[in-house]
Amino acid sequence: MVMLLSIAKLELTSDSYVKISTSPVRYVSKFEKGTEPYIVINLYMQQQGWKYKDQLGSSLIFEKNNQQSTVSTIQYTKRFFIWTIPEPMI
Repeated sequence: MVMLLSIAKLELTSDSYVKISTSPVRYVSKFEKGTEPYIVINLYMQQQGWKYKDQLGSSLIFEKNNQQSTVSTIQYTKRFFIWTIPEPMI
């Protein structure tokens, strides 16, 4: 039910992502035509002080204060993907 409500919110608002769980921290986002698929994750992580380093498959690697952490993504449907942030990153 949470996922359906979150997807509806993405469709009806200009939000780029919606939190779907807190432990682990997960968000759902929409693939936007003409944009880099994971730009929303990069922007979110930059706001948290993390710098994008690399992409390894469907995971994005970030650095902050000489530490590395990985945000994993999974395609949920053709139009939506879920991304998970490791708890120590926040």
